Amino acid sequence: ADPDLQSNTNPTANQWNHVAVTRKGGTLMLFLNGSLIASKTSDVNYEFSGDSGVVLGYNGWSTGDAQFYGYMDDVLVIKGYALYDSNYTVPTQAYSNSFTHPDTHTTVDSSIYNQNATLTSNASISITESKFGGSSLVLQKTADTAIVSASSNLDFGTGDFTIAGWIYPSTTQPKYPIFMATDRVSQTGKCYFTVGGTYGL
Repeated sequence: ADPDLQSNTNPTANQWNHVAVTRKGGTLMLFLNGSLIASKTSDVNYEFSGDSGVVLGYNGWSTGDAQFYGYMDDVLVIKGYALYDSNYTVPTQAYSNSFTHPDTHTTVDSSIYNQNATLTSNASISITESKFGGSSLVLQKTADTAIVSASSNLDFGTGDFTIAGWIYPSTTQPKYPIFMATDRVSQTGKCYFTVGGTYGL
């Protein structure tokens, strides 16, 4: 499937980068470190309740470069609201309703919806790198992911939304898969956002 938004701007390896994708009033926008790097009109109906949920750090439909290698921290998903719609100052503290890491095997949704993520393969929580709070999700091998179960809470429909967070690529990659959902009603049943290379978040 073609990416839902693309940009050739790459994140910097071995340091924290803030990434965000939002939709406001039918405009899909991609941000890297506070700068708007791509946008387009989009009325795609994103509904993720009827399949396998959403996946962080892996694109199961890619024929190559499907895995993100590195760390993720302070991931935020908002349904119905675009947190960013123009260039912004990157956050200097953690979001109040993001995913947190109480131990080395658990990623917990700190919002009221309890959409906790399940870690797969060798994915784990690490104290080696963190943007906030002393720990982060580390993905080091193929199929390392964090999976959030399917829920109507994740059905964006054709409305506004935000997906944002921090990534720390541990190596230079042609592209960096950040977020994949396994149900897109509109056409192909696939939705993925990848930053860098010839693809986009």
